Amino acid sequence: MDPTASRNPQKYHLQETERTYLYAGDTGSYTEGQIRNRITNDRLPLLATRIQHLLDDVTLLTNKDFLTPDCWEDGWHQLQNVEVDREFQDAPVWLPQTELTGHTQIGFVVGQFTRDLISNLGPSYFPERLNWGFLLGTAGQPQGAYKIEHRNITDILNGLNRRFSERKNAAAEQSISSEKARLEREITQAYDSQTLSENSVIQEFSEAAEEARTRYKHRSTNTDHPDFFQLLDKVITASPNEIRAIAELTERIHRSVREVNATHRKKVAATDAFRALYNAEGQQSSDDISTIIGSSKGLVSFLLETLAGGKDNALWTEHPLVEETAAGRRGRQWETTPFGDLVGHCLFDEHKRGQVYDTMANFLTQEQPESEFADLIQQNLKTDL
Repeated sequence: MDPTASRNPQKYHLQETERTYLYAGDTGSYTEGQIRNRITNDRLPLLATRIQHLLDDVTLLTNKDFLTPDCWEDGWHQLQNVEVDREFQDAPVWLPQTELTGHTQIGFVVGQFTRDLISNLGPSYFPERLNWGFLLGTAGQPQGAYKIEHRNITDILNGLNRRFSERKNAAAEQSISSEKARLEREITQAYDSQTLSENSVIQEFSEAAEEARTRYKHRSTNTDHPDFFQLLDKVITASPNEIRAIAELTERIHRSVREVNATHRKKVAATDAFRALYNAEGQQSSDDISTIIGSSKGLVSFLLETLAGGKDNALWTEHPLVEETAAGRRGRQWETTPFGDLVGHCLFDEHKRGQVYDTMANFLTQEQPESEFADLIQQNLKTDL
């Protein structure tokens, strides 16, 4: 180091026109050849000197205690906010919000700077050698102080292993969260379309679950990450039986909607009688419903008997939409069943239909969905979730 050597810092810096060209390709009033020649002939030869002068300055300032927190308090705060522009990185380093603080931020910036510089060597760039040099630079000791150096480096490596394990766990949790959100979106969209059959929903969800398990199993083991499979189970909370139960209920609702729409008696639609009972939200007599829809009591009773499974309809015999409760002064009394309530929501109320299908989708990826329809859906599942 020659402290008396003259310097001209202005020669080091890329000028505005050069920076604009390198950033956006804009040459301004110059030709591209002129700017490239100026960078090649005037800036690049001084880059190593520029770095050397920075190193010399830090050494000289440290030697006289100018960089202690007492002397350079504002500077240390500013240094922790220095950043490497990540705009031009093909694959920026993944950084949780809490990862870069204090000295870690400084180390990250120095590491990114060194990586950007050394990576230009291409195949002759060896990260292991680079980081070994960095480790010696930060923890190495004079000859004869091997025990101190060994302790320093061991402490650093143990700390790095701990932080790396924490980072792996954080990455796994982030991946689990992203996969869970993706599966929830896909399942919800599938239910919204109301086109999935029992077989297709089982196949598609099972394939997605297996894909997630296979992908993440390659990234971790029980030894490296004991909570890994517990985390994965948060994505795939539904068992195959639970998936079948949701799929079966979905298909049952679809079939009932189709069959209600297709059921008539002497030009009186079952849809009209079912809608009147659904809207009543309680018991109604055949007389009351016949008055509401403008039909005879006999036709209404026949249609409601059909929806109650009394006319040899295999679906409604096992899963009736309505049930007869009693006979009163105004005739036979009827009310909707829990399954009838679900079908009514999907048939007559577009908003509730969306909520029902969203909740059913969430049963596959949540232990207990928060929805006013969760209990109603659970009552209608053949398998308890």
